[in-house]
Amino acid sequence: RHIGIAVAGIGPDGRHMVGRARSEAQNYRSVYAEEIPPSLLAERLASYAHVYSLYWHVRPFGCTILIGGWDASQGPCLYVVEPDGSGYKYRAYANGKGRTAVRTALNKLNFEQLTCTSAVQEIARMIHQSRDIAKDKPYELEMAWISEASDHKFARVPGALVVSSRQAVEEEPQQMETGGSTAS
Repeated sequence: RHIGIAVAGIGPDGRHMVGRARSEAQNYRSVYAEEIPPSLLAERLASYAHVYSLYWHVRPFGCTILIGGWDASQGPCLYVVEPDGSGYKYRAYANGKGRTAVRTALNKLNFEQLTCTSAVQEIARMIHQSRDIAKDKPYELEMAWISEASDHKFARVPGALVVSSRQAVEEEPQQMETGGSTAS
């Protein structure tokens, strides 16, 4: 309940990695009688993905895993596991088409002064502005968070907030030129 995972890439590979994450979390809980820290889960998934990039008789996973969690000692945290098995901790991350423009916009945000509600609005703005209207098909905006508002548990952002954020940014003129997806 304290960790959420988002997958970008090949669907079946992502489902396999989520299943592996669940297995790792259950094994940790059965051995240590407590929840797995997000950093350890990210490390274990990165090691698992790395093994699949070493040998010729298995193919590497075709997905990037975003792991958001709440750690009692560190607070909110975000980890990214790449298909090659490398794992990194980020303050905010963007993946997919147009990630460079979105990452630049994320770097300009001051997260210490940003509330969860205003962060949802900013991220909705970035996702909407990064689309290429001529090429991209309509999109669905799904958001989840781990915050004080959700009692430090992974939960979907209330639908009314997502809808109002999307409506507010759809009325603004386009600023970025290419697409992307984000997580923070």
